[in-house]
Amino acid sequence: MRKTFLLIPALLLVPFALAACEDNDTTDDDLFNGENGAPTNGFDDDPNGLDDGMNGIDDNGMGMGEASGEEIYDFSDAESTDGGVLYIDEVTGEGAETTMDSEVQVHYQGMLLDGTLFDSSVMRGEPETFQLGQVIPGFAEGVVGMQEGGTRVMLVPSDLGYGDQGIEGIIPPDADLIFEVELLEVR
Repeated sequence: MRKTFLLIPALLLVPFALAACEDNDTTDDDLFNGENGAPTNGFDDDPNGLDDGMNGIDDNGMGMGEASGEEIYDFSDAESTDGGVLYIDEVTGEGAETTMDSEVQVHYQGMLLDGTLFDSSVMRGEPETFQLGQVIPGFAEGVVGMQEGGTRVMLVPSDLGYGDQGIEGIIPPDADLIFEVELLEVR
C-alpha cells in the first residue's frame, strides 16, 4: 500500500519535472545577484513576489551542480514537523492558513541536495494548484500551517518524498529533497 501511495504522487509530478528541463533565457546575472555573487532566495525584490529565478538555478534551468543543499540553506535552526520535515519560513504570510485538506495555489521549486533542479513552477512561469493530499507526504506536511503570502524552504526526508524508488532519471532512490514554496492562495 505504501508503494502505491508514493507512486501516485510521483506520477503526478513527472510531467512537471520534465517541463522544468526545457531551455529558457534566464542568465546567471538574473539568478546570482546576492552578496558576492551568491544565489538569492528567489522571493526578494520582485513586485510579483518572485525573482526571475530561484536559488542556484543555472542558465539551463538546472541546479548549480557543485553546491549542495546544505550550502544553499542552513537548516541547523529550522523548525520541524512531527513527521521530520525541516522548514524555514522566509516570509510569514498573513492570509488564510493551510490544512491537510486544503487546495492550494503555489509557486515552488524542487531540488536535490546537490542543487540539481528537478521541478519548478517558476521556470514554467505558471503557479500550480492542487490538493495537499495529492502530493508527496513531505511536501504536504511542510506546507500545512503556511499562510497565504508566505514563503518557506523545506528539507523533506526521503521516506516522506519518493523513498527507495525515486523517479528514474529524475530523483535518485533515497534522496532527501529541498522545496522552495510561495503560497499564493488557499482555496
